[in-house]
Amino acid sequence: MKTIVLYIGSMQKGGAQRVMSVLAKHLSEQGHNIIMINDIKPVADKPEYDLPDTIERIYLDASESVGIRKNAARITRLQRTLRQIKPDCVLSFEGPPNIRMLVASIGLKCRKIVSVRNDPYFEYGHGIRRVIANCIFLLADKCIFQTQDASNYFVKRIRNSGSILFNPVGESFYNYKWYGDSNTVVMVGRLEKQKNIGMALKAIKTVKERINNIRLRVFGEGTQREALIQLVKELQLEENVEFCGLVDNVAEELSRAKCYIMTSDYEGMPNALMEAITIGIPAISTDCPCGGPKSVMIDERGACAGILVKCNDSVALADSVCDIITNPDIQQTIHLREKERSKAFKSEIILAEWDRILLEE
Repeated sequence: MKTIVLYIGSMQKGGAQRVMSVLAKHLSEQGHNIIMINDIKPVADKPEYDLPDTIERIYLDASESVGIRKNAARITRLQRTLRQIKPDCVLSFEGPPNIRMLVASIGLKCRKIVSVRNDPYFEYGHGIRRVIANCIFLLADKCIFQTQDASNYFVKRIRNSGSILFNPVGESFYNYKWYGDSNTVVMVGRLEKQKNIGMALKAIKTVKERINNIRLRVFGEGTQREALIQLVKELQLEENVEFCGLVDNVAEELSRAKCYIMTSDYEGMPNALMEAITIGIPAISTDCPCGGPKSVMIDERGACAGILVKCNDSVALADSVCDIITNPDIQQTIHLREKERSKAFKSEIILAEWDRILLEE
């Protein structure tokens, strides 16, 4: 049995947090002593992923505020905590936690692993900030990337010691059957600028000129909700667009819709897109940095399961949506390609790789 520390900013629902929760439960079920460290405590109005009682929880801070002094305080507390625990391995997810963990664990005799969960140019920056990030990442024993494009941000020594892993998709998504019985398009994700949902709304405005009863249902919450509702009014799409908030039955919603779209300006490994592909709903995504959608859709032979469009190209998105909605042959072709592609996302395959990295090396 090993003592493994998992460190991430919070367990508030998001893509990285979902993977962290799956990994924590998996390791705990194997009998390992798992300790979850978060920067902030749970917040009543921000749902978190549940963790079993066998996992110890430690919080470095009660505040969501950021800044140099706050970061320094969190590094100091994390350093003190790690020295008390004396773990066999520490794994961190996301930009600031990765930097804090590597600095806090200097001199600590344990395996140090960091996982880059998004476009590193957005997480760590350009120029001198990129140089500093690379220097700090040299302290890691291993780095987990989600795409080849993300690994290319780092120097050769870091790339050579790293691994590229998909996110695991839950078994329940493999059990759903896609039947797409309405002219409904769905999106799943946080209502934040990164997701560029305005691009989707402009595309639906164009689609409406050809398919009057088109509907877009958006699942998720975020700071852009009110601005997006205003944009819906400006585009006169009140009868065509619905913001559905957070739901527990995302798989059921995906199975009923005709088409899935993702319009992000940048992404790591998009969980929602992977889940949509696993169900087999025809999917369209922007081909955004750092290559997450491309990695998910294109297999080792170069075959693309879904459709990729350029970032901010709402016209190409509208054309692709119309092609899928109006053509059953295209729907079926994409559906079959996606079902084949999704075999690479199975949890048992991905978690076995995590076991090898965390426990065996």
